[in-house]
Amino acid sequence: MKRSKTQTALTIFSVFSLLVLLLYTYARIFVFPLLGFHLDRANGCVGKVYVDVATGPTLREGDELLSIDGVSWDDLLADRQRMFFAGLKAGDTTVIQVQRGSQVLTVNWVLPAPSWGDIQDRLVNSWWVAYVFWFFGILTLVLVRPRDERWALLVIFNFLTSIWLIAGTTAYSYTWYSAIVLRATIWLSVPVYFHLHWLFPQSLGRMPRRILWALYLLALLLALAEPFLLLPADLYAVGVLLAFLSSISLLLVHAWRWPEQRRDLSLLGFLAFLFVLPSIVLVVVDAFAEVPSYSGGVVFFFVLLPAVYFYTIYRRQWGMQVRADQIMIWIVFALVAIMLSVIAVTITNAVSHPKSPPPLLWISALLLADLAGASWYPAFKSWVERRFLGMPLPPTELVGLSLQHITTSLERQHLVRILRDELLPSLLVRQAALLRLRGFRDPASPVRLEPVFTLDVMDEQLPRPQEVAALLAHAGRAGYAALAQETGLPCPWAYLILVLRVEDRPIGLLLLGRRDPDDFYAPNEIPLLQTLVDQTALALLNVEQAGDLRAFYQENIARQEAERLRLARGLHDDVLAKMAQVAHSASARQEDARFTAAYESAVDSLRAIVNNLRPKMLDFGLRSALDELIDDLQDSLATETPRLELDVPPSAERYPPEVELHLFRIVQQAAHNALRHAQAQQIAIRGSLLPGKVELLVQDDGVGFEASGGLDLASLLKNRHFGLVGMHERAALIDAGLWIDSQPGQGSRIHITWEPKN
Repeated sequence: MKRSKTQTALTIFSVFSLLVLLLYTYARIFVFPLLGFHLDRANGCVGKVYVDVATGPTLREGDELLSIDGVSWDDLLADRQRMFFAGLKAGDTTVIQVQRGSQVLTVNWVLPAPSWGDIQDRLVNSWWVAYVFWFFGILTLVLVRPRDERWALLVIFNFLTSIWLIAGTTAYSYTWYSAIVLRATIWLSVPVYFHLHWLFPQSLGRMPRRILWALYLLALLLALAEPFLLLPADLYAVGVLLAFLSSISLLLVHAWRWPEQRRDLSLLGFLAFLFVLPSIVLVVVDAFAEVPSYSGGVVFFFVLLPAVYFYTIYRRQWGMQVRADQIMIWIVFALVAIMLSVIAVTITNAVSHPKSPPPLLWISALLLADLAGASWYPAFKSWVERRFLGMPLPPTELVGLSLQHITTSLERQHLVRILRDELLPSLLVRQAALLRLRGFRDPASPVRLEPVFTLDVMDEQLPRPQEVAALLAHAGRAGYAALAQETGLPCPWAYLILVLRVEDRPIGLLLLGRRDPDDFYAPNEIPLLQTLVDQTALALLNVEQAGDLRAFYQENIARQEAERLRLARGLHDDVLAKMAQVAHSASARQEDARFTAAYESAVDSLRAIVNNLRPKMLDFGLRSALDELIDDLQDSLATETPRLELDVPPSAERYPPEVELHLFRIVQQAAHNALRHAQAQQIAIRGSLLPGKVELLVQDDGVGFEASGGLDLASLLKNRHFGLVGMHERAALIDAGLWIDSQPGQGSRIHITWEPKN
């Protein structure tokens, strides 16, 4: 009931504000007389004069007004209820006293017939901007959901701003109490601006209601004081300053406190920059040359502000049916082109034609802007998408990305990273779930849905196996979420459902939910998305098959180690024992020295084979085995280089036997790779063996290799690093971490870490 009353009140306020807009628009165009000159009330001077008076004293541009019809200019300014030149029409005479330099002149000014300059001054102004704010207030009132406190404040923000903007266009003449309306509305706007930006884009927290009501009460008292002329004439400027400074300060607090809001706020900041930049440029130009009056048209960029506020809130709303992001990019670019044109024409005109800009100059500038836009727009669009819409990759590269990375993924982690961290952000998707479907068409097996990954989706939001048929029946339909909410279909958060198929067999589902900026998936996007999903289906099967092969390979490694252990024990316990018996018998027969040498060589070879099959020093710990590895490698070298170094502090720590074995094999393989391929001058094994933690680093200063492809199985196999593949799989067997850092000409570093699982 409260929401209904609020909506009714805001609807009444919208009608009231529209009546005010129409009233002061009529007053500006038809009520205030056409004077024949531009009145600059801010400094009490005559602006541009639109008529030529042949005889007698006349007004000139720059004359300072002293009095009108006997009433001093200061008294006119003080009485905000009296309209300037009230009741005059064309042909009437008014007595104006002005100061020109050191002279005081009295001019009997006859109001001329309407001239084009007068009409242009009346029409070409910022009065229409008020209607833009009112329009976006209506859009917010009708379209934005939920209808909460932030919604109501944004509506009031737009309507109040529209009122003081329209009142400000006639306040210079005090027509129909417009100066009082301007000041009162600005005081009322101060707490509204503050309150809105406390909640926009998201709430900064709970504000004490007593403080909030005190602000509103103070603003109301100040507004009520204006009709009674109880406040200084220019005090309302403090209200303007408070409104804007509080808004900017709170937006900066939002950006500092909530990093996820910075993209929305950066768009606001960028558009504010577009609004301020022309004014800065024109102020600089005005310091060196005369700036024509049409330069005030930079207020045109003010119309972006209500659009961005509406866009920022509405983009998060469910069910929006218009893609606003591309429209916003186009509008911003068009305004940038116009802004540059205005600045260029203003500067050129100030230098060469300070009074009247030739039409050809305008046409040439706008034509150049259009030609530049044709070539700059793609780059500008890409920049806005990356900077403000959070796209790490332009959409045009999505197909290439999928072909190069998705289809070559052989590890699930790599596939998930490409899809969740690169592809979906490029599509501005903020909520998704990829599910593997099993047993759907197999009567003998139950239907199962296994999450491959989720993005901002809770487990209870995922579909159940019995809902698969309904999901498949509505797959590929844009706007699925709205349909789900109406018909009670499963997963109402999903706006689009796509099926992963292989040979017309469904193997999975991709559910897409929230999407910036408007949660809408256009029909013409669905074929592209389906193509990417089809490639994902093939990649998912490749990952599963690669996983099976890896499991087989890892089992094979375990079998090899078991066979090595069996052979080592057999050679050590059987063959070497029998050879010892042979040696004893031969010693009894006093064989010659050649037999002894051959026998000792055979024993040494057998011991080396046994040690290679299963290092005996592993029985005494990993540190002892590494020490023996360095000695064996150094003994196998024919030269003094490379130098081998072991920098692992002595440690008696013991780890599970399979962990010690695989860590030793990884280090052994890394050292052998360095000896065979690195052409290194030094190979070092560094690290520490601590209780419950192992850190080892095998480093060389050799030729290195390109390791930018990462450690995924696909890149290792593609680059034929089969030794690294074995190290990678051994690390996976014991859940160890393995990192490779190498660049051509910069050596290699292989880092291994292991910690027991809790």
